[in-house]
Amino acid sequence: KAVLLKDFERKKSDRLEFIRCKYVFDFHSGMYGVFPLKKQGSGVLSAMVGDVGLMVVPEGVNFIKSGNFVDLILVKE
Repeated sequence: KAVLLKDFERKKSDRLEFIRCKYVFDFHSGMYGVFPLKKQGSGVLSAMVGDVGLMVVPEGVNFIKSGNFVDLILVKE
C-alpha cells in the first residue's frame, strides 16, 4: 500500500490498469508515497528510470484523490 500524493484521473475505467509512478519512502511513517507519471506509453523507457513502481487502478475507478491509499508494485528499489 502507498499514499497517492497527486490526484489521478483517467478517461476510461473499463479495465484494470497498472500506471507507472515514482515513489518515495517516508521513514517517519514507514509508508510509501506515489506520484503517477504523465507519460504512460509503452515505448517510453525513460519512465522506468529511478525509483519507479506500478500503481494498481481497479476496473470502474476513474478518479483517485490525493491522500487515498493505492496498491503499489515496486519495480525498482
